[in-house]
Amino acid sequence: MKTLAVYEKPQLSVGIRFMLMGVDLSAYYQKTTNGYAIFLAPSNLDNNVQLSVSEIVAEFNKMAGGGLTEDDIKKKVGDDVQLALAAETDEPVQLDWSKIKFCLKMLFLNIKSETKDGKEDKSVEYALSLQIIADELLPKDIKIFNVDSLSFNIWNTQRTKVLEHMALIEPEAY
Repeated sequence: MKTLAVYEKPQLSVGIRFMLMGVDLSAYYQKTTNGYAIFLAPSNLDNNVQLSVSEIVAEFNKMAGGGLTEDDIKKKVGDDVQLALAAETDEPVQLDWSKIKFCLKMLFLNIKSETKDGKEDKSVEYALSLQIIADELLPKDIKIFNVDSLSFNIWNTQRTKVLEHMALIEPEAY
C-alpha cells in the first residue's frame, strides 16, 4: 500500500455574486495557510438604480417575511422634517415620500488577517456611499429652502477606483 504525503495546509475559497439595491456585487471568503481574506466589491461600478422607500420596504419584507412598514419609516423621519418645514413656511407641508429615491453608489469591504510568528496582522478597508435623491420631495413653490440630493459617505480606503465611484463632494473640484 502506498502512503500519500500531504505537505500543504488545506486552503478554501468561497465566492458569491448577488444584487443589493440594484448593485451587482461580488464577494469571497478565502481561508489561507496563515489566515483568511474577505472581499466585497461591486461588479457594476456605474450604478444609477434609484429605489423609493416603498420599493425598499417591499423588497425587505419579501426577504425577511414582513414586519417593516412604510408608515414606521415615515413616522420616525417625517415628523421632524415636517415640523421644521411648517415652522419655516407657517403652514403644514406634506412630504411626498414617493419622490425620495435611494441610490447605492459604492459598497466595498476588504479584510485580511494573517498570523505570523504567533502574531495576528489584520487590515480592514471599507467604503459605503449612499445617495438620497430628493429633488421632487418638497413643493417647488418653497423658495427659501429646497433639497436636491443628500449623500452619505464613509470610508477608510485610498483605492482610486473605489473613491472615483463614490458620491463625494470635494472642494478641489470647484
